[in-house]
Amino acid sequence: MVASGPWASRRCPGHRVAALVIASLEDKIVQQAVLWVLQSIYEQDFLGFSYGFRPGRSRHDALDALYVAVTSKRVNWILDTGYWMLISKVSLTRSTTSG
Repeated sequence: MVASGPWASRRCPGHRVAALVIASLEDKIVQQAVLWVLQSIYEQDFLGFSYGFRPGRSRHDALDALYVAVTSKRVNWILDTGYWMLISKVSLTRSTTSG
């Protein structure tokens, strides 16, 4: 179902109607300003080997750093947690079991 205005709604089977909001230009400006403020506050707390969702750092940078570490030192083990799979399963479980 589509309604007029800056929003629309959609009925999901077995669930209540969920509003779908389309962000306006003003919303995007405020979101970017909040992002800049939060980054300036928390960026100094991150460790140098942290690469997740940081400005100027990508997954390729993380792989390059891992390659340098593995080839320059003796490594006994590497741990890959795959936490995104856990998060998606938890949120999926909650959404399917809630009424």
